[in-house]
Amino acid sequence: MSCSERIPASVLATVLVVSALMLLSVLGVLTLWDADFVFFARAGYLSRQRTYLESAFVLYAADSTLAGRNGTDGNIQLFDNLPDSRVRITAWPWGLYEAVRVESADPRTVAVRLFGTENPFPQECNFWYATEAPSLTLAGRTVLHGQLRLPRHGVQYGQIRSVFFNGERIEGQRASYAGKELPALRPGVRQATDNLLHLLESPTTRETAPDSLEAGFGTVFPRLLNAADLAQGTHLAGMIVLVGDEVVIDSTCRLQNILVVGRTVHIGDGFRGTAQLFATDTVLIGRQVTLGYPSGVFVARENPGRYAEIGPKSRVEGYVIVDGDGRPEVRRTNYRQERTAVVRGLLWADGAAQVQGIVSGCLVANQLAYYTPEGYYEDMLYDMTLLENPAAAYPLWGTTRYRRKEAAWVP
Repeated sequence: MSCSERIPASVLATVLVVSALMLLSVLGVLTLWDADFVFFARAGYLSRQRTYLESAFVLYAADSTLAGRNGTDGNIQLFDNLPDSRVRITAWPWGLYEAVRVESADPRTVAVRLFGTENPFPQECNFWYATEAPSLTLAGRTVLHGQLRLPRHGVQYGQIRSVFFNGERIEGQRASYAGKELPALRPGVRQATDNLLHLLESPTTRETAPDSLEAGFGTVFPRLLNAADLAQGTHLAGMIVLVGDEVVIDSTCRLQNILVVGRTVHIGDGFRGTAQLFATDTVLIGRQVTLGYPSGVFVARENPGRYAEIGPKSRVEGYVIVDGDGRPEVRRTNYRQERTAVVRGLLWADGAAQVQGIVSGCLVANQLAYYTPEGYYEDMLYDMTLLENPAAAYPLWGTTRYRRKEAAWVP
């Protein structure tokens, strides 16, 4: 006799629940695997886009004319077999540098950087003294490194009062003739500086300067702010032009990559920041001021009394340019640099200049002098050190090759 065992109905429900849980677990594992694969693929895609973006900056530095050639309108495909390697390069002037914006195929991968030039002018030298004088006199502890372009008879070693020359003598193979003219300027560069200085003639277009403002470099036009409203502790960064007749910036202000345009510009003692200063009359840099890369000082040529001064223990990293007409007058000082001051980059002095301290980069001048209470010494450098600086990103001022050099990353 056989007997059959009956399974309770509740067991079926338990089996169904367990099966459903097992199925959900499997689906969850598959979902996680798929999400991880998608995340990995997305991360790889974004990594490639960032690589293309960096490649575009390297390409622009090597050949800044590429983006505007052959009707490309800035759109460039970096690799023929990779459609997603297309980038768009846009460049526009920012002071005496260039702002370069690169956008990859993914619009979220965008970066803007400021570029200068690798060399200040085509000639291989970092000292250019254009004068009709037969020679340049070196006195005190003066040291000139690098390749030098000098007057017809080179240099002579002299003294001031009882201080004789005790620097480093110049070997003949480092010196060549400079001629009587300064190096040629980049086409259109004076028009660009004139356009900035013309902002002084339109006060109605300026906004009130707020206590804090950051303007990204992705915008089309810069913000024009009235310098008369500048208060202590003001923070300004990005595509901003601060305009006023007499601009005074004290150590409590925080400026990053902005332009300052005025008839006179005075930077107070202890200030630290980055800014390009453009003036029609005077720029005064106080004590212990640091203008970091990419900063600059520019004084226009029209005013015979134009003047720029770099105070004690101050640093300007970028450029100092005192423009002129090529006919300096030694009785009127146009530039003065204290013996504890430093200029890193380009110092261009078209006018009577007393240069002491350190210039790390390139010095171009046509009337060097040393002034004392008793009078002045023409065609003289006293207690000045010139260093080579291959790491500098020079301003786009002189005629030069198209190779660019990265100066800064900006938001």
